[in-house]
Order: sequence, then C-alpha cells, then structure tokens
Amino acid sequence: MESYQELKVWKKAIKLITELYNNKTFPNEEIYVLASQIRSAEVSAPVNMAERCGWDMAKEYIQFLRIARGYLLELGTHLISIKKICNI
Repeated sequence: MESYQELKVWKKAIKLITELYNNKTFPNEEIYVLASQIRSAEVSAPVNMAERCGWDMAKEYIQFLRIARGYLLELGTHLISIKKICNI
C-alpha cells in the first residue's frame, strides 16, 4: 500500500462524509464545523514544526514533524471531502 487513500475503509469514510453533507436534512452548521477543522489542521502543521525547531533532541523533533505530517494528511482528507461535496 502506498497511501492511506488506498484503504477501503478510508474510501468508505469519504463516501459517508460526502453523503452526509449532501443530505438536505443535514444541519448547515456542520459545514462551519468542517471549515473550523480545516483551519485548525492547516495552522497546526507549521506550528508544530516551528514549536520544536529549537529543540536539541532530534528524537523529539522528529516526533513533532510526524505530528505535523498527520495534520497535513488530515487537511488533505478534509479537502478531498470538500471537493466531493461541492462536485469539484
């Protein structure tokens, strides 16, 4: 497997998100929740990188880079969801 995007469960989760947000009975407020999560993820990645940049211990710095990468992957998933929801 090259990417988490190849996981069947991830694909099903994206499909579920798309169906939920396209459902006319789904609360509009949830769109704002998704937007908030996107903003949080996009800010958290570089903040984690910068926060630990000055640390002397490489092991901890690498861990924070991994955390930052996780936020970027989260952001990518949000953006994929938005593309599907908006039919872009």
